[in-house]
Amino acid sequence: MSDWFAPSYMVPDETKNQIHEWAHTLPWPLGSTMSPHQRYHVTGIYSPSGYSDPEHQGWAQSKSGMTYPVQTTGLQSFNEGAKGHPVVMRVHHPALITDTERLMDEAEQRGLPVSRFPGGYKPHITLGYSPAPLGAEGQHPGLTFP
Repeated sequence: MSDWFAPSYMVPDETKNQIHEWAHTLPWPLGSTMSPHQRYHVTGIYSPSGYSDPEHQGWAQSKSGMTYPVQTTGLQSFNEGAKGHPVVMRVHHPALITDTERLMDEAEQRGLPVSRFPGGYKPHITLGYSPAPLGAEGQHPGLTFP
């Protein structure tokens, strides 16, 4: 059984399809891989361990159901990792960052390790991985969705 967990914010199926169609219009370099659009989600928190504990499972499930009317704000390439540069669609809602940071703090108070990134939480949907930044940074489909 896997012990990691990553509570995330779900994206409506219609919006997943719209983002996927838009992403196919981008100049993906040779060697890029696109994420399956059925798995698109707004990344929440990530903990590399602790999910096997039923108390942690209950806590994570008690936090489900939060929704925000988010807007796409721009394409960004994160720093290169093992799969290449993550190509992400940044999204925004005024409370999303503060609420997610609060959830990270709660997870740490419960003794769960939480991955934090320099510059703080950056709400996003991972579209795929590229050997180099796409050169389309800032572009987005102009969508708002719950």
